[in-house]
Amino acid sequence: VGDMISVIDMPPPEESIWWRGKRGFQVGFFPCECVQVIGDKVPQTIQPQTLTLPPARTQPVLTSAQPHHTLHSGAQAPTKPVLRKHGKLIAFFRSFILSRPSRRKLKQSGILRERVFGCDLGEHLLNSGHEIPMVLRCCSEFLESHGVVDGIYRLSGITSNIQKLR
Repeated sequence: VGDMISVIDMPPPEESIWWRGKRGFQVGFFPCECVQVIGDKVPQTIQPQTLTLPPARTQPVLTSAQPHHTLHSGAQAPTKPVLRKHGKLIAFFRSFILSRPSRRKLKQSGILRERVFGCDLGEHLLNSGHEIPMVLRCCSEFLESHGVVDGIYRLSGITSNIQKLR
């Protein structure tokens, strides 16, 4: 009763009723309904010498609420899997995503361009503002300016015609 536990993993109740925590140097699983969140302030009923928390604590501290429930060692596996969270990695990704410029700003600065390959032709023409794809326009301008009469693009796609050109 009243043991201080540093919580390592707190999955939502629909995922698992088992939380992973640390008491001293013991790490194990315990049922989530047997704890009470005490936040940053330690209640006066708990002795300060029983506090065994790492200095850079990011999860709330919990205390056992029922007398006969303590940390379960690794011998007893939880009924549902408990997810492992990597606090520093998640915090880094969150700060990266939040500090990232918006999609509109990236397009305006020219860093982000609309897709050309792998997207719908109508969508591409709408995004580019052209009636004819730029690739077709460049090819047709080249053919017209150089007066090319023979070539792969001027003949039907019959295999015999392609073999003759090679």
